[in-house]
Amino acid sequence: MTKVSNQRKSASRLLLLVLFSTLCVQAFSVRVSSTSKSLSTLESSSETSLESRGSTPVVAISNTGTTWFPCSSRYRDHESKDWNYNIGYSKINCGDNGLVGGYGSGESMISPILSFDSHRGVIVSFKLAFIDSWDTETFKIITFDGNELYSITRSYSQQSSNACNSGYRDGIETIRFGFNHTASTLRLILTSTLNEDASNEAWGVCDFNVVSSPYPVTSSGSPIMAISRDTTTFFSCSSLTDDNWLYAPGYSTITCSGNTYLGPYGTRAIVRSPFFHLEHTREL
Repeated sequence: MTKVSNQRKSASRLLLLVLFSTLCVQAFSVRVSSTSKSLSTLESSSETSLESRGSTPVVAISNTGTTWFPCSSRYRDHESKDWNYNIGYSKINCGDNGLVGGYGSGESMISPILSFDSHRGVIVSFKLAFIDSWDTETFKIITFDGNELYSITRSYSQQSSNACNSGYRDGIETIRFGFNHTASTLRLILTSTLNEDASNEAWGVCDFNVVSSPYPVTSSGSPIMAISRDTTTFFSCSSLTDDNWLYAPGYSTITCSGNTYLGPYGTRAIVRSPFFHLEHTREL
């Protein structure tokens, strides 16, 4: 009787062991399935993120330049779908200028991917509005990876007039700067250190222009051209180009008796050369 009872107990233990093993296998299977699903979701999220990055617009930049947000668009929308606005696109009129803005604390704009052929410098120019009560705060342009390219600090006391009809004095300046650059792509972030809402202090921009330069450039955006002992000729009458000089009010040509001339220019017009780097050649 005792022997039979022991055999039954052994059989019961074996049955429980088999049942426990089966449950463990099922639990392991469920755990593996759940983990696989999590990994699949993570991979899917990564692919979605890469697709989002891949959808960023790419704009080719040449030595003739590309301009966004024309100041002359006072009476019409000039939103560029190429750009990203962290709180959305908005527009403000300041005098005769229609600017994208005004943006306040924590607000920014990000350019499309700027694509370049072979080049050695980049020149950026635009009109910048300082709107309302700036308190020794800074507008700045940085690269997508955080390198500062340009900054300007402003105080309310420097503002000249209420150009933006906001109840406070505002200021508008024409900005031009340059930096040496040889990489094939670039993204710009426009932002500020403003710490109040745009209803109290803000910035805006228009005529935002980016130009590539085959030469290194100064911080003010003037190309630096190397001049050797060989003759360097500008403005060839047979094939005249702008030769990276600076022109006010702009580059212009006129043809007379088969020759093409730079001009015509009149009162207050300015034609300014690049900076020249004189290469020293030792006498033999």
